Amino acid sequence: VGLRGFYDDNYLIAPRDSSNVLESWGFSVTPTLSLNIPLEQTYFGFDFTYSGQWYAQDNHWDNSYLASGVVNHSFTEQVNLEVSDRFVYSDRPELTDPTLSTIERTDQNNVYNDGRVQLSIGLSRRLGIMVAYRNQFYDYQNENPTADTIPPGFPGNPTSASLAALLNRIQQLIPIDLRHQTGPTTVTFIGYSFGMVDYTSNEYLGFNPVTFQGQRADIRNNRSNYGYIGIEHNFTPVLNLGVKGGAQFTDYYNDPLTGNNVTPYGDISLGYLYTTGSRAQIGYTLSQGATDVYSPNTTTGQVTQNRLVSSLFARVDHQIIPQLHAGLFGQWQLGDYNGGQYDGTTQNLYLLGASLRYDFNRFLSAELGYTFDYQDNAIPNQGYTRNRVSLGVTATY
Repeated sequence: VGLRGFYDDNYLIAPRDSSNVLESWGFSVTPTLSLNIPLEQTYFGFDFTYSGQWYAQDNHWDNSYLASGVVNHSFTEQVNLEVSDRFVYSDRPELTDPTLSTIERTDQNNVYNDGRVQLSIGLSRRLGIMVAYRNQFYDYQNENPTADTIPPGFPGNPTSASLAALLNRIQQLIPIDLRHQTGPTTVTFIGYSFGMVDYTSNEYLGFNPVTFQGQRADIRNNRSNYGYIGIEHNFTPVLNLGVKGGAQFTDYYNDPLTGNNVTPYGDISLGYLYTTGSRAQIGYTLSQGATDVYSPNTTTGQVTQNRLVSSLFARVDHQIIPQLHAGLFGQWQLGDYNGGQYDGTTQNLYLLGASLRYDFNRFLSAELGYTFDYQDNAIPNQGYTRNRVSLGVTATY
């Protein structure tokens, strides 16, 4: 159980020039229940966390429920199956989709579920194959019933597109990798993935400003084919590198104004366990991501389909003495909008965090933390700044 007091200088996550930039102190409570059952060939794991945050400024509780589970079974030394799932029910959008252009504190609840199945088969002493399936479900529960029949912006519906219309979707991905044990500490692989994104809301996003025809959420449905190669290498037992790179070919089959799109795709990570209890990690990812920006082009009527998101991050966890641990985290995220009024413009998001933890014993610890968020966006009224400080204790049994 974690108990923390905090101060937040922009708890509504309002644009920095807005009169809604308000500060608040508060406290949070975070109980977690974990169950781990290792058997001879099978492992079962389950975690459940409740996170409640109370803000003094408006005397309001934010509630989140997170559950995750995993089952891993080795049929033989060559055949392994893993099934996992992560479920989030929360009124904090950053927990359901941290890549959003705008993260606004809301009263409605949001649902996110991430289910995965992975089968690994050794074909020979050096060659193996991995086949997987991933299903991500997003449901923002702030529907606008009027938008089922009247596009936002039309007479009779003076609203904007709801988060449900913009972001409710099912994302599916099926990767197949052929893996080769190239050396004692090196694995190389080549892979193909097929992905689908289906927007599930029946609402209109808005209307084409050229033809004045309504544009429903499913205009952003798409299918993707990925091709990539990669390598995983352990330089030493404490220094490891992973690199994957390729291309993503995307077809927006419901949008005649957006042609097929080819974008780079990649993932790089380097980890170093530089001393006992201390680890450094740096990484970079590049892929397409959903956006809550719709904004059709006023000349062509083309909608904003998604963003190409680059993310560079670094983290250091350092053990100063056996009882005292320090952490530092930094991330830069660049989002490049694809289509619509803001085609080719970018959003920059900078995140910085620092923490200090002291373990009194194996059951009780105290932690001091600080986080800084800064977003700069080419879209008006979407940049914000946020500082948070927290102090608390965690009891474990």
